[in-house]
Amino acid sequence: MKIDVTNPALEKNLVELQNLVLNEGAFLHPQLTILESNGNFNVRSDLHRNLHDCLLKVPISCLPSLAAFDLKIDGDDIWINNAADGTSTTHKRCMELMLAIYSTSGKLAEVRKRSPWFALAKSPALLKKLLCLREGVKKFEENQRLLEKKQLDKLLLSNFLGTRHFNLAGQKGQVLMPFIDYINHHHLATGFMPDDIAGSQALSVNNSKPVSDTEEVFVCYFSMMDPVDSWLNYNFVDEVTPIAKSIPLVLNIGSGRQIRIKAFSAGNKQAPKQLKDLTAFMPAIIEKKENHLTVSRLIIPHEKAPLALRRVLGFLIRTLCPEVGNTDLQSNVEKSEANLIEANIKYYRDLAVAVELSQNEIPAESAHSQLQRIAELQLA
Repeated sequence: MKIDVTNPALEKNLVELQNLVLNEGAFLHPQLTILESNGNFNVRSDLHRNLHDCLLKVPISCLPSLAAFDLKIDGDDIWINNAADGTSTTHKRCMELMLAIYSTSGKLAEVRKRSPWFALAKSPALLKKLLCLREGVKKFEENQRLLEKKQLDKLLLSNFLGTRHFNLAGQKGQVLMPFIDYINHHHLATGFMPDDIAGSQALSVNNSKPVSDTEEVFVCYFSMMDPVDSWLNYNFVDEVTPIAKSIPLVLNIGSGRQIRIKAFSAGNKQAPKQLKDLTAFMPAIIEKKENHLTVSRLIIPHEKAPLALRRVLGFLIRTLCPEVGNTDLQSNVEKSEANLIEANIKYYRDLAVAVELSQNEIPAESAHSQLQRIAELQLA
């Protein structure tokens, strides 16, 4: 693996981290390059894009658990305040090096600039309007509480680490991912892959190059993520995702019956046989009562799946009203789709207006442009 950076201190820490993970049995492909420019990392490979070879494989001994560390913030630096008893020397050193790399590359300063929690702190009404799009998501509610209590260091740490951790099966809480952490997101890329090295747990990433005009390697952070998700979860606006999640709303389908739509990430991997091709679009059913059905989310589809929403709505209406005839079902589907689209268009048009009215309250280069872009992408 090659390391291409200009900061000597950053290079020193990256080389030590490289040696540490290699000594623990990690695999770092020789045709892999870690690049950094102005504090931003990306990963590239010389392998042909049709080769999906493993590029990185990092053992669990080099995946420090966040639960094992009490961290503190000092300006733009993160330090280990304390480590839990039994934490391995390797995990401690790995964490020290990763935190040093974050500090040297200015990651905390970047979060303060790009995170919606900080960029919109002076415009609480606008932040509230954004958060309404993901009402009920516990992580966002906790961040809002920290902001209201002015516990800004805790908010900064939560927001920063929340963009970088991974839930590894069999482990308590989240782990950090040396080097894998530097790979950017693309919805068409493969995901993080739990693996093993000599019978021990590991995490790996393959050579995934969905963008044709670059040698950059990507990974999918999580599927079916729209621009609102990416900004609230990862502090960037995903410009290329082809889908949008519906705003939370209630669809009335007649006879006092409703489909209540939340805006959670959860999907339903157990799609019925006739909808297997739409598994990614299927919501989880949270609650089913006689007069209402509550689902995790609905996806407004892209142009390659133009009837996906209608088919999902048809399934949900039939689930709630099994006695409905085909003619009434089609009518209900078309009305529900039209109402859903109309409600989403209105919300994002209102958001765009609110952003314009608030542009003097928030930095034009961060929150204003990001929110304006989100409204444009969702409306499109």
